[in-house]
Amino acid sequence: MSSGGSSLAVGQKADGEALKHASKHLKSEKAFVLAAIRQNGYALLHASEQLQADAAFMIDAMRHNGLAL
Repeated sequence: MSSGGSSLAVGQKADGEALKHASKHLKSEKAFVLAAIRQNGYALLHASEQLQADAAFMIDAMRHNGLAL
């Protein structure tokens, strides 16, 4: 399956836990990670270190789900 299909799967996954099993590439994709965070703020724990170090991304994550922080 293409990464686009995987991205859709995370967006549809009710608990957002799919990010834990995603590829390193997808864990670095902002839209992919934000889709998971919308479902479960704790998905941020599985985002790439690069995204976690990005202040603007972290603010976005918090806006999508206050549990992200």
